[in-house]
Amino acid sequence: GPTWDTDNSIIPSLYHDAMAQLLRQELINQKWLPFVNAEFDDMLKERGMSWLRRRIWRRGLWLTGGSFANPKNIRIIHKVN
Repeated sequence: GPTWDTDNSIIPSLYHDAMAQLLRQELINQKWLPFVNAEFDDMLKERGMSWLRRRIWRRGLWLTGGSFANPKNIRIIHKVN
């Protein structure tokens, strides 16, 4: 999403992106999405991100409604020859 990278957001963002990819590919069950989002928030908190900024991140996740993890949103990547 539109944000700025800081020391306290890079690792949690990497975790969340990787988990979203696993969810999209149905390698883990969609029922894990709330856990993934909660773990993401915990990781941000552990790294010292302010409550307000974490709330903005949570709001962004809520606004997407999990579309980032929905298997219907897999994009086909075409190789360029």
